[in-house]
Amino acid sequence: MLQKPGDCHEKRKDHSGWYCGPHHHRLGGSGPTINWYRYTGEQYDTDLGLYYLRARYYKPEIGRFWTMDSYEGDEEDPSSLHKYIYCAVNPVNGTDPSGHLTYTEVLIVSTLSVVVAASFYEATSSAINRIWGSNPTPEQASALKNARDYIKQQQSSLPRKLKRYGKIAVGTTIKVHKSFSDGAFGKTSSYGNLFGNVIHLASKAFELDSKLLASLLVHEAVHTSQWRLPGTGEGDTEKKAFQIQSDVLRFWHLENESIFQGLRDREFIGIAMQQFSNYKIDQPVWP
Repeated sequence: MLQKPGDCHEKRKDHSGWYCGPHHHRLGGSGPTINWYRYTGEQYDTDLGLYYLRARYYKPEIGRFWTMDSYEGDEEDPSSLHKYIYCAVNPVNGTDPSGHLTYTEVLIVSTLSVVVAASFYEATSSAINRIWGSNPTPEQASALKNARDYIKQQQSSLPRKLKRYGKIAVGTTIKVHKSFSDGAFGKTSSYGNLFGNVIHLASKAFELDSKLLASLLVHEAVHTSQWRLPGTGEGDTEKKAFQIQSDVLRFWHLENESIFQGLRDREFIGIAMQQFSNYKIDQPVWP
């Protein structure tokens, strides 16, 4: 029940004078300086006897706002539906600097806004990463460097047409994805050049032997040029990519698949052998 000005359970004093709690009706003042900013640091209009709280004026003698609240309130919070009460009749534990919401409510709304914004950012970032990929981790960057160093070392052993793709494999931006729905080790957009060349690799690709990862980079490098090849369909370019991958493996003298013992290496070789067969690759390194 709303207390009357005389029903005070406590009196509090600040630098501007005495106030009667809980609705802070001013009883008196002391000191030579007139202070217009009093309870909760808000401006007091002595002519009106009201506190200015932006949207509305507050009359402390009755613990009510002078005008009706334009905020409709929340049905789950009955006290917010009242159009005139101040701080849900709890001015000791709350303030209302806006004239619309108790400060504790403002904190809740602000916190929820931050949580929603953070959740939206996380969801958006996750979606962007699924589409565009993320940068390699330090461990992945180290594996990538080893594979690219191997390509550089072997460039002299490649014929001119293959050196071109080796150069692309060394200099193209790499983005990492947790995995691809079809289980592929790598993918490259046919029209990636519109936004700059980007090779997309599944995280498992970095578990490969550096020589096999190097051949994967060369394979994907072929796809970065696909948009430049008039009349070349997706299947034609894929066959070309596997043909060039097989060629560089032969030039690198990696015909003996027994040297690759890792589980990912075996998985990668199994996929390559299947694709060499599907596309009828000439002189496949692994028949």
